[in-house]
Amino acid sequence: MDKAKVDAVHAALMAAVKSIEVAQGVKLQGGRMTYGRDGSFTFKVSGGVVGADGKAVTREREAFLQLAEMYGFKKADLGAKFCNAGRTFAIDGLRTRARTKPVLATCLEDGKQYIFPTAAVQRALLAGAVTP
Repeated sequence: MDKAKVDAVHAALMAAVKSIEVAQGVKLQGGRMTYGRDGSFTFKVSGGVVGADGKAVTREREAFLQLAEMYGFKKADLGAKFCNAGRTFAIDGLRTRARTKPVLATCLEDGKQYIFPTAAVQRALLAGAVTP
């Protein structure tokens, strides 16, 4: 299996993941695809049910709701917007096993998820400036 074939299969699998999302009312995230010389490949998909607020219920989101005070946040900070390096982010959850950068946030400009140190997010929330 060559790189071009892997890219084509990956694109088809991502399209299938999107159609399943719509049909079943869940939030799925297609991830990496690895392949071997023998023609075998692995495609990882993770997902969760969609909550009442329209967001997927994830392990990181639940961890934030349960442990927010321990990390110096309020439960209401989930989804809060903050500015970092001239870009705006929204808090998605906590990665409890990450020592240095446990806060997971999505960039509102490009839609990618990034990780942050707790102190940096707390400073940005206290500053209160949301727009870059």
